[in-house]
Amino acid sequence: MKKHIITLILFVLSFISFTNAQNISNISASFCDELESSNSLNITTDSAKINEICVKFINNSDKNITINVWFPDSEITNDSFKIRACKSERKIENFWQYINNPPEYVSIPSNWEITKKFYLKYPAWYEWISRWCMTYFLNNIDSDNMINVVVRKKLFIEALVWSNFQRNIEIQEAWENKFFSSNSKIKIEKEEINGGLIASFSIQNSWDIDEVFNWTWLIKNNYWVHREILFENIEIKSNSIKEVEVTLKEIPFYKWSYLIQIDWEIKPEILFNKDKIKSELKTPIKINEKTKIFIIPRNIIIWIIIFLLIIFLIKRKN
Repeated sequence: MKKHIITLILFVLSFISFTNAQNISNISASFCDELESSNSLNITTDSAKINEICVKFINNSDKNITINVWFPDSEITNDSFKIRACKSERKIENFWQYINNPPEYVSIPSNWEITKKFYLKYPAWYEWISRWCMTYFLNNIDSDNMINVVVRKKLFIEALVWSNFQRNIEIQEAWENKFFSSNSKIKIEKEEINGGLIASFSIQNSWDIDEVFNWTWLIKNNYWVHREILFENIEIKSNSIKEVEVTLKEIPFYKWSYLIQIDWEIKPEILFNKDKIKSELKTPIKINEKTKIFIIPRNIIIWIIIFLLIIFLIKRKN
């Protein structure tokens, strides 16, 4: 009885496998810029550069066919043959993240040829050889069926990636400075509603990785005023400028001169492969800026004017 059950299962598996293989055999794929017989593509590129990968799909059957497309990692088989193979689509590790918005499904009309373009971009810190696959298989898996045999085809992609990055974080020059800031990168201006002071600056991230920065804002003078504000885990996206402003609350205006000091500690926001990153990329960037402002209270200005006016009148009488 057991032999009959095993034979039946093997027959069903072989039938399903044959049916799927027969259908997927009608679909072929090749790289647009390569020979049609080639199933591999070699790329030499710089990190942080967008690379276009063009793939041509051909449907030789008289039916419209929809296939799944995915990008698993590649590996070398652990046997005497040592051939290239593709890992399971369920064992996605690294390289699929470098494909920008890959289509999960591709529909190909009967007896027709279509071209799909995928966009590959390695992060700025990436530098070595990466090997992976583009696999495609029929989109006809029955979730209610306990037995599903998936027959897939594959293309191999190998990339030699050179790291040619420039990690550049800087504080920009302010367009205007309405108040008496001695540093052109830190803008100090009066708040329109409450009449307080607002300090602002622009921080620019000129490379291809998001950054996270912590910064301390210190305000002090020689008359025992000492205010410190801490900001943590502020994100700035790659190739962008972030505007930051702080309201300087409850600063005694009779204290005249103030020193404002800002200290930044900036770290790259890297979500994977941290162990292989160069040490200089993981080292925090530290930036320090200072500015001085001189505040003269309105009451003092009025009293000075009154005092000068009194002196003028006294001298005039004499």
